[in-house]
Amino acid sequence: MEKINKFIGHIFDKEFSINFIWRFLQLAGKQGVVFIMFLISAKYLTPYDFGQFSYSMAIIILLGIFCDFGISTAVSKYVSESYKENIGNSKKAMSSLMIVISLFSLTLIIFSYFIFKIFFASNLYFFKYLFLLLFLIPVTSLFDGYYRGIKQFKKPSFIVLSAGIISLSISFFLISHFGILGAMLSQLVFYLNLFLFFIISDKFSVNFDFGLVKNILRYSLIIGFANIGTILFLKSFQIIAGHMGYALEVGYFELIYRITQVLVIIFSIAGQVIAVDNIFHYSNDKRYLFRFYKKTLVLSFSLSIIFTILSFLIAPYFIEIFFSNYYTSEFILILKINLFVLPLVLVEAFIANGFITPLGDAKILAYSIIMASLISFFGMILISNFTDDFKFIFYWFMAILAIVSVIKIIWYSRRLKLLTKQ
Repeated sequence: MEKINKFIGHIFDKEFSINFIWRFLQLAGKQGVVFIMFLISAKYLTPYDFGQFSYSMAIIILLGIFCDFGISTAVSKYVSESYKENIGNSKKAMSSLMIVISLFSLTLIIFSYFIFKIFFASNLYFFKYLFLLLFLIPVTSLFDGYYRGIKQFKKPSFIVLSAGIISLSISFFLISHFGILGAMLSQLVFYLNLFLFFIISDKFSVNFDFGLVKNILRYSLIIGFANIGTILFLKSFQIIAGHMGYALEVGYFELIYRITQVLVIIFSIAGQVIAVDNIFHYSNDKRYLFRFYKKTLVLSFSLSIIFTILSFLIAPYFIEIFFSNYYTSEFILILKINLFVLPLVLVEAFIANGFITPLGDAKILAYSIIMASLISFFGMILISNFTDDFKFIFYWFMAILAIVSVIKIIWYSRRLKLLTKQ
């Protein structure tokens, strides 16, 4: 017991606690605003329109990952390693990467517009309001990565909360008066406010350093493939199910996913806060890092079980009270299966954010999730040829999610253990 108390005291020291609180406020503020917007949408839209909205956002998020392609995460690693030695390079890297993201986004917006105009003309009316998100989402993530790399969590928290408060008041009006169009415009308003607040709050001179960009892009490509795999994996279910006519079930899944993301955010924050210190220990004392990793693995898994049990007890009543239209047998089934897999997802989120990505091993995430995405995608296509029952597609998707989470944890544990013996 004394050792456990000592360990917990080390994890939750004053610096960690303060950084965790500010980081939590930032991410909870950002995700909370998006989550509340989805709740408002679920309240004012019909279940079918909400499913259509979720389907549209899934496609935009999938396209947007190509504009970032891991840059925001890679810049966090670069800044944490070089900020103290050369602040100018960190600022120059931000300016250069904003130019890169702008070029990627402009290219993808033009390409997407013509593709939708030719093949999806009936959906272009809605999607044209979301295309600007292909720039706003990755560039705001770039600012987030920069501040995370220098362990500055307070400033971006104020920025996100300020932009969020303004955006929520606007979104309520838009969604309640304009329906699905208002829901889409609400997303645009929030990210536009966030971008403007970031730009105003700091000074970044306009310049471009090809050498810095090349250095950061090397690692960002690996992270980018991992992110693409993750998005393909998580959104493939929604896209395939939506294409097959299960818009209602897509809406159920999206609402549950948004609720469970609250817990994923908490575990991700804990990992991100310790990431910079882990980079230091990785360079100086890998044995200590491995001991620290094992202890945090046990602690994170224990906490994930507790949070999952509480969610299992509370979530059905929350849905029944606030979203009675969604309280059906199909919805409860999707909820229970998600909660069964949730502990593995939470632990994997903590390890990925605290150890795997910041320590340069994002290839573990890339290889495992891309393979899982391919297996999941073709498996769902094959299943759909034999049955049109939604349950079989959903069971397959959740089984692959559980397996890939276990693979990531075991793979990295063995990798870190081998490094300590070198």
